[in-house]
Amino acid sequence: MNGHSVMPLLQDDASTWRAMLHGEHTYHGRGVSESVHFAVTDRDKYIWFSHDGLEQYFDLENDPTECEERVNDASCAPRIAELRDYLVEQLTGREEGFVRDGRLVSGRPTRPILAEAGLSG
Repeated sequence: MNGHSVMPLLQDDASTWRAMLHGEHTYHGRGVSESVHFAVTDRDKYIWFSHDGLEQYFDLENDPTECEERVNDASCAPRIAELRDYLVEQLTGREEGFVRDGRLVSGRPTRPILAEAGLSG
């Protein structure tokens, strides 16, 4: 797992945290392995479901409880593109093949433990 040290935050009140964070969750149900990936900032969140390509976008500044999904709101399109590009960058080169030609690819098989982690059998 890639990460960043939190020591600068503990040592200096003026330090800043990363601007964006990629998170993911993999689950196995309905006979299918699925994963959910997200890019979150202090002001918004973009979510991509790898199984079917569904996308969601939430404006956390104005909707902190994530009740109003805005992925189809044209005024949000530029920001959604930025967050999607960040996710593409984070997922490029992964063994699942989530990225091809700079675009997210849905329907790729997932496993609870990746071979690149050195823990799979």
